[in-house]
Amino acid sequence: MTAPMDDVARLLDERPGRVIVGLVGPPGVGKSTLASLIVDEFNSGTTDMAALVPMDGFHLSNAQLARLGRRSRCHFSISVAIRHLRWQNLAKLPSR
Repeated sequence: MTAPMDDVARLLDERPGRVIVGLVGPPGVGKSTLASLIVDEFNSGTTDMAALVPMDGFHLSNAQLARLGRRSRCHFSISVAIRHLRWQNLAKLPSR
């Protein structure tokens, strides 16, 4: 395991129940890639032990979204609904 995965493993050992891990950093440093690697690592032995809830672009303003050709935040209702369903699925994951 790598250092970030060791950190997550330690959190899982130290805390009862579910653990939510957030990754922060500037754009393009590999947060999404690392998150995917962590989920893959923890799901390699036990299916559905970890889940990925991406938040890419959520922090952007409506003006930035428009410049990128994406819908403004007022049209993100389907995305909000999908995120809500993902959180519900997280709640259904088996507890350790």
